Amino acid sequence: MDDFRDDGTRICPVHGLRFDPQLSGGCIRCAPTPSQRPRKKSTMPPKPAPVSWAPEPLPPPRPAPSYGPPARRSSAAPPMPFEPMAPNPAFGAGQFGEGGAGQLGAKVTLIAAPPRPQSRRGLVQGIGLLALAGVGATAWFLRPEAPPDWSKKITRFRYGPSGSRGGAMFVPSDAGDEPRPLLVLLDPSQHPANVCLRFARQCEHHGWIAISSDALGSAVAATDGAEASMLLDEARSQAKIVGARPILAGFDKAADVACRLALVQPDVFGGAILECVGIGPWRDVGALAQNDVSFFFAARSNDASRDGMVTMKDEMDHRGIRVTWDELPGGNEPRERDELDTAFAWLEQMRG
Repeated sequence: MDDFRDDGTRICPVHGLRFDPQLSGGCIRCAPTPSQRPRKKSTMPPKPAPVSWAPEPLPPPRPAPSYGPPARRSSAAPPMPFEPMAPNPAFGAGQFGEGGAGQLGAKVTLIAAPPRPQSRRGLVQGIGLLALAGVGATAWFLRPEAPPDWSKKITRFRYGPSGSRGGAMFVPSDAGDEPRPLLVLLDPSQHPANVCLRFARQCEHHGWIAISSDALGSAVAATDGAEASMLLDEARSQAKIVGARPILAGFDKAADVACRLALVQPDVFGGAILECVGIGPWRDVGALAQNDVSFFFAARSNDASRDGMVTMKDEMDHRGIRVTWDELPGGNEPRERDELDTAFAWLEQMRG
């Protein structure tokens, strides 16, 4: 039997299947050759045709501006975009004017609107800002001043043989060339600048010069009179001191030194402020006391030396020596700046 039919198909000699040789090289079981494999359709879009580009021509240059005289503006009104309508006599004369011109013609009657009330909000705000500025300026001028740094007003110096002694002095700001009374401050720890700092504010207010030394006040000594005389000479060389006798002041052991100096040198010192003083100096030299000196007893209620101070006060009062007693709560401690008011009130009485 022939492999071909009238329809042009052929039988595969390997698999016995019929196929069309014009469409493929074998049956469906035979592997097609590369040339016989169907081509896949490409999914990529076709590339656009190249477009030629040329730069656009530049616009022609503008003509140079003319700087001639400016053209005069016409005072004539611009033309109207429409022709005014002629008055219609059919309307007659009425509230719109002669011939009804007010209704459709060019003649129009304008009625002024009522005046718009002006707001005072801006005026009120301006007045408020001015008031705030005035209050701020007043507060700036009346602001409280910062407390002064009293340590900067204290002068430290060296004196004595070869400058072996150290001292500190406070002079009131308004002293100038006017002589001022002198307050000799003794410190048990021998820190002259510290004790001057404690008395500085009151001395500034009452006008007293204060001086202190590190060679005087730690304890009673036989050289106290010579050291005090040397310190007074240094004070008179640095400031103008009044002719009245200076006043001594001391705390604890320094108060003992101040009490003894005032008792044995009444021609040099006029009195003393004694803070928590012991009764020892009075027992030693009290018999030499004269009634032209004064003492201010600054006691503490819980201080161990209080009872001795009461005894000394009573005995001085009996001898005709002027004494002032002032007692505050606390133990054995010096008075703070704010606690020295009564002491300086007594100083003002001594100053006369």
